[in-house]
Amino acid sequence: MSNARIGELERRLSNIIRPGTVLEADYAKARIRVTMGDNTSAWLPWLTSRAGKDRTWHPPEIGEQVIVIAPGGELSAGYVLPGGIYKNDYPANADKSGISRTTFEDGAVIEYDRENHAHLLQLPSGKATVKVGNDAKTEITASKITHSLGSSNKIEITSASVKITVGGTILEIASSGITISGNVTQTGNYDQTGLMKSNNITLSSHKHGGVTTGTGITAVPNQ
Repeated sequence: MSNARIGELERRLSNIIRPGTVLEADYAKARIRVTMGDNTSAWLPWLTSRAGKDRTWHPPEIGEQVIVIAPGGELSAGYVLPGGIYKNDYPANADKSGISRTTFEDGAVIEYDRENHAHLLQLPSGKATVKVGNDAKTEITASKITHSLGSSNKIEITSASVKITVGGTILEIASSGITISGNVTQTGNYDQTGLMKSNNITLSSHKHGGVTTGTGITAVPNQ
């Protein structure tokens, strides 16, 4: 076998698996270019966990470590395996088995702890939204939680109050008390400690004018 042939085989063999760093990205076409020492690849696709009827999208970014796999040693026909080795700049983000954790640059964390059967979604700020169909939705921010079903039924929770809206009826509970907007129907006993007023008339201390004996009827009570 000639030296040229041997050299070509060695080149191809060394190119089958090459570590590198993402140099450029074209996310519209799902292609990246990778630097590998003195070599720069053509625009290559990257591997993802699912790319059929079910699809995932978590693209590699510029400066990220990747692996280029080139069947037959031809880099132009290769593809990219995202992922790398933990290093000082980006150390491991967990320290035991049974933890599946993704840590994002902004501090967000998605985690499942198999041992404790605990799932965590933690955001540093912004909003978390869960939707089912077109009507059911839960939105969570740092200052407010809103559960809604359609446009007229919702529960809003803040540090100051809980507000329940069902159509035109509103119940709001705050440290200052309970406010109801809408009709109220009660079945069962009602016990109260404190003043009760109706149209600014106090039930426990109001007086009646125009009182007569026998079958007479009192006048409208005064406060």
